[in-house]
Amino acid sequence: MDDKNAMIAIDEISLMDMLEPDNAVILGLESLEDKEEEYSQYLGTFEYTIAYYYYERDKKITDREIIKLLTYIKYNLDKKLNYFTHSLGSELIANLVEVIEDKPITVHKFKLAIDYVLTSIDNRSWMSDRQAYLKWICYYSDINTSADDAMYVKQIKRLGKKYDISLEMIESLLVKAKDLEDEDEDEYLDPEQVARIEDFLALNDDERFDYLVENSPENLDIFMSYLFELEEKGEFEIMQKLAKRFSKKFGEMFTLHLKLGDFFFISHPNIARGYYDKALSALEKVDLIPDDLKLEISEDIKNNIKECNKINS
Repeated sequence: MDDKNAMIAIDEISLMDMLEPDNAVILGLESLEDKEEEYSQYLGTFEYTIAYYYYERDKKITDREIIKLLTYIKYNLDKKLNYFTHSLGSELIANLVEVIEDKPITVHKFKLAIDYVLTSIDNRSWMSDRQAYLKWICYYSDINTSADDAMYVKQIKRLGKKYDISLEMIESLLVKAKDLEDEDEDEYLDPEQVARIEDFLALNDDERFDYLVENSPENLDIFMSYLFELEEKGEFEIMQKLAKRFSKKFGEMFTLHLKLGDFFFISHPNIARGYYDKALSALEKVDLIPDDLKLEISEDIKNNIKECNKINS
């Protein structure tokens, strides 16, 4: 158990002791579906704890083991907190205790939160991957490297073709938590930003090309969106030409080259490798980023380069 729960006698108290009692109305609740926002602290604690444990500590753990552990917790709420000796179980309990103290919940609702995660795991059982949920939750939580993300996207698209899955379902599997947050923020775009986007959309392809080269890097978001649009149209030559011109004009922007590397990673890893190399060179010249953070970014880029080399070999 973590020091953050040091004030709690983990050998004397159980989750059941901390949870509030139910009433007839609460017991009639069948699911937390469509109530995710209301119970986001609990669902998020389960999801992020599981994601980080898999990503940072045990890449061999499987979805089936997660199901077993969550079910074990659900049916042993009366056991003392130190009863859960599995390292992930211990972390979950420690984090959940904090949430319970901050936002009390009843026994039935707590079990429904566990059921919600179990259903989420089961919903990915068709993917024929022993870690389908674990890979998804890391992607959804945005804790992967860009190379990990690219491999996940590639896997989902391959499954989509294999099982003739609808585009809508594919897109749902590729949504991230931050995308949902961005959708909320989009409702509050300032008038200048809206006008800028509308002006760009009114241009033809040639005009868009010139506009982006002349008016960036302030329009990097529009630039990347336009690259995706060109990719969908199959306009690879225009796409590559625009990327090269941006790279040449803004060679000192490591973020630009990193984004370009991520963009080309799946379709053209040989091109992606070149942009990742440029990102590394540009990063070395940046003075405003702390050394420890710069080292972390550098390692991520190098991992991406290794993945490109594997694909190209």
